[in-house]
Amino acid sequence: LFALSLDQVLDSGHRVPRHPLFFLGYKYEQHVRGADVEASGGEATGQDVRQEEQRVQALLQGPADAHDSVMIREIHKIYPAYMGNPAKVAVKTLTMGVSHGE
Repeated sequence: LFALSLDQVLDSGHRVPRHPLFFLGYKYEQHVRGADVEASGGEATGQDVRQEEQRVQALLQGPADAHDSVMIREIHKIYPAYMGNPAKVAVKTLTMGVSHGE
């Protein structure tokens, strides 16, 4: 039993170690409160991000020969719930373009 709890607590490099008192419901605090704006439901979109989204949207409205070499529009990535942990949002939304020769 002790060996199993040590396996959960010690860092083996394969997963995030758990709190030494995890079996009592204790958890490590993730970050300083308010540090992760997106996880708290806030909006962390900067001016440059909004400009890039608008630029890609404008290119999509125009002729096909004016498009960038690579265009990514509104993709997201969510890792499913695993081992009792909730689903994790890795990318909320991503829109970007890479111009020819860039």
